[in-house]
Amino acid sequence: TNDAFAKLDAGKLAAGRANPGQLKQLLSYHVVSGRPDAAALVAAPLTTAEGTTLTLTRDANGLSMDGMLLGNGEPMQVGNANVYVVDMVLLPAGLR
Repeated sequence: TNDAFAKLDAGKLAAGRANPGQLKQLLSYHVVSGRPDAAALVAAPLTTAEGTTLTLTRDANGLSMDGMLLGNGEPMQVGNANVYVVDMVLLPAGLR
């Protein structure tokens, strides 16, 4: 969301705009193959389009990764995809 990008460090955002490869890496870190439902997100690790393996957890507060709350974990069905709104921009290790 725009709010998530507004929370991102301005230097990281500027670097992504200036380097299309970094921007592609950042965006593809937010995409997984298939159409996982809410249960599948936490059933097994997920591999992003960028190539990183992520492990997500779910509790009463919502969906989390590495202790960071990502959102409520409920998908929006959009065309042929399930979209999960997260409240922050996730950074792959190479861009942190």
